[in-house]
Amino acid sequence: MITFRFRSFIPYCVALTALLASSACENSRPTPKPIDPGTVARQIVAEYLSLPITDITLVSLEAQEFNDSSLDCPEPDMAYQQVVTPGQRASVEAQGRRFDVRVSGGHGKICRHNKGSSPAHPSQRESAVASMVALARRDLAAVLSVETSEIHQLDIRPYDGKKPPTGCMPQCT
Repeated sequence: MITFRFRSFIPYCVALTALLASSACENSRPTPKPIDPGTVARQIVAEYLSLPITDITLVSLEAQEFNDSSLDCPEPDMAYQQVVTPGQRASVEAQGRRFDVRVSGGHGKICRHNKGSSPAHPSQRESAVASMVALARRDLAAVLSVETSEIHQLDIRPYDGKKPPTGCMPQCT
């Protein structure tokens, strides 16, 4: 016959209860903060121009249902889900230029293919330079394991291929 002593069992119950309570706390996740589409739009333009977000002005923001996942701003040779996509259309201003930014959830993009989009009449060269700068910032941020918004450009100058730019180590050439 097995006898059971209740008093010797109490410490085990207390330990089991504490263990279950601590594991429940570890598995709980904080509720994510709502994403402000105006802030997302400003951040996209700030990263594009390598400016602090404080230099970017939100001019207008309106809710819109886009016809597909391109946010009604398709890029050539890209395929998009053909679903109605809720989002916002933002007008953002920086450095005297106005940008048409489309936002859905926490993501967005500058729309350059529609009338009224910006950068306003940039030359192809300016557009190519801006794209290269954006790529370089993204690559550097990845190498340094920081956010792209933490990388700021100070200057852009043409390189003639002869003399290394000031401050550039010889391995740059």
